Amino acid sequence: AGAQAGRARVLELEAAMAAAGQARARAEKDLAARAAEAARRLDQLGAERREAEGRAARAVEEAQARFREELQRRDQARAQELARLQAALQERARREKALELEVARLRGGRNVATPAASGVAPAEAAPAAVKDPVK
Repeated sequence: AGAQAGRARVLELEAAMAAAGQARARAEKDLAARAAEAARRLDQLGAERREAEGRAARAVEEAQARFREELQRRDQARAQELARLQAALQERARREKALELEVARLRGGRNVATPAASGVAPAEAAPAAVKDPVK
């Protein structure tokens, strides 16, 4: 009876070891699957991070390009305004000189009639005979 109880105990222990081995195999398989899932997720997150960094870099480049274009547009507008103002300044200086010559001619006592129909400005009619009062 003792030997039979010992054999039963051995069979029971062997069955428990087999069950423990199966449980261990299932746990290792589950752990391997979880490790593979974690590695896949890590790769996915790395790819998403690289993609986000790429998008951010492209967005920065696009913003810089828009900024440079805006600066060029403003510089061009400033240059056009400067050219317009310089042209206006030259025109005003020319008109001022013509008016100064006309005033000098009138002060000089020469009441020479200028031909109105010819379309020539009075300052252009007799500029050589008048001294420049500004000098």
